[in-house]
Amino acid sequence: MNPNTEDQAELGYSFPFLLSQTSAVDETFWQALAQGKTADVARQLAYKAYHGSNPPADYTQFMHVWGDFYTRLHGVYTGSGTPEDQTAWYRRST
Repeated sequence: MNPNTEDQAELGYSFPFLLSQTSAVDETFWQALAQGKTADVARQLAYKAYHGSNPPADYTQFMHVWGDFYTRLHGVYTGSGTPEDQTAWYRRST
């Protein structure tokens, strides 16, 4: 994925794990996206929900984001992790 990509992202685990240890993580991640959180915030919350063996040192080593960290599953795209602090909304021209 192009690092200049806007409005879309791919995320993936970046460490070995047992599938049985990630159900709470997956639920937390998708719930955060459904609530309108950004991809980056969703992975931070997913990291906090992981209670399996051999956890990575921090959320950046837990899950990688390729693309736009501020992608949201739905809602207005702001180009920021804190939409309430924005004075102008981003709108992509077609």
